[in-house]
Amino acid sequence: MTDIFDIDGTPRTAAWLAQAYDGCMALPANTAGASEYWKLAAVYCTTGPAVLKAEARRGVTPAANQPIVLSWPSLAEPSEHLLPLPPSPHNWATRGVIQRTEASGVTGFGLGSTFGPFYSTWVLSSAPSDCLTKTGMKGSTEHAGPLHAVFVLTPVNVEPDPAPGDPLILVTLARIEARLNALAAHLGA
Repeated sequence: MTDIFDIDGTPRTAAWLAQAYDGCMALPANTAGASEYWKLAAVYCTTGPAVLKAEARRGVTPAANQPIVLSWPSLAEPSEHLLPLPPSPHNWATRGVIQRTEASGVTGFGLGSTFGPFYSTWVLSSAPSDCLTKTGMKGSTEHAGPLHAVFVLTPVNVEPDPAPGDPLILVTLARIEARLNALAAHLGA
């Protein structure tokens, strides 16, 4: 779950973010087969400079020199003026701008005077990454928008195997056995 904060630092929900900022949302990474991923841990709404700030961290340590991607106007149809991205199963789009984070783990993409929910950003890595999409500055404001994304390299939650003799295992096995028996009867076995 991504923590979301409005301009005043008040915690908000994903529904609030989408409603307040024209459909802005966090897309979850495909973590199948991955041991870790870049979780979009927080989105801060800001006002002021026309900059989308992306921050990458490995735990509490800044992830220096980490590539971050910015693409627009949509993930399905990125601008043909953007450069092709290196092939990766974790790309959210085929084209974008890549910038590397500084020693602080932060990079900033200048947005100029373009308002609207046109931008998507994610971490370019061998590990999958969540994506903040449909972000940008809200028109008729002082560059207000969900313009600070914090990505944290996070272990993929793997359900531990239940302990032997755990009653939950026995109940689960009984359900599986009943379904297999029903299937066998249906197939005439």
